[in-house]
Amino acid sequence: MASIIVARKHNNGNFTIGIYLVDLFALGTKDTYFQFNIQLRELDEIIEKMGNGQMIKAGYALVHNIIYGANAFAEDNGFRVYKDFSVTQFILEEDTEDIELIEIEFGNSGKPFLIQ
Repeated sequence: MASIIVARKHNNGNFTIGIYLVDLFALGTKDTYFQFNIQLRELDEIIEKMGNGQMIKAGYALVHNIIYGANAFAEDNGFRVYKDFSVTQFILEEDTEDIELIEIEFGNSGKPFLIQ
């Protein structure tokens, strides 16, 4: 599981953020939501609460590949990506060849692995 925050900074210094809970073993995006026009202190509070001090900064290309790759893996294996991704996908850049492709293994040895 990956908990991912993507933050986009506005001209006024505030942020719009997308938060994604991603299952790399089977389901792709399991939960997602966004917040619009929040201040830096609010963003810092969200990061602290979500990560409990354990979150790390990652380049955009990596998180993009994790989210879109996990979703493609899920769909290829008959799972539906969480419905709200249809909204929060717009916080991300389009999944085009302009984004560096990073090879990530999904599933367990390439096969879906779901624990209920």
